[in-house]
Amino acid sequence: MLVDKGFYITTIVLRLTVDIHNLGEHQTLILNATQSTFFFVSATTSMISTFLIAYRIYAVSSHQEVNTKVVDSVTDIVIQSGAVYSLTLLMSGIIAVLPSNELFGSIELIEASLYVGTILPAVSVSDIQ
Repeated sequence: MLVDKGFYITTIVLRLTVDIHNLGEHQTLILNATQSTFFFVSATTSMISTFLIAYRIYAVSSHQEVNTKVVDSVTDIVIQSGAVYSLTLLMSGIIAVLPSNELFGSIELIEASLYVGTILPAVSVSDIQ
């Protein structure tokens, strides 16, 4: 998780300190690589964490008498939420890797970017009240 936060901070610092409109091709590739690495590392961390949480729920519930319906429901919720978050992060990473000024600089890429930009904040809310 420390690596995840490090890439996030690096991306923010680069975005704030670099004039994005006057970047050369090499600098743009570095910025996109940094941002996409953040998304891919976050997605991997999310998938591993989801698997470990689901396994822990299964391991604890198999040694104790519990309502299997409730345990299955909780496990299902954990897996589905982790999958949605990981998939959204993977999509963000893929969009960040694609060159936006070449063949993929089409309306489809713009639509995908807008879609992911709308979904990611909603699925990454960590404090549900």
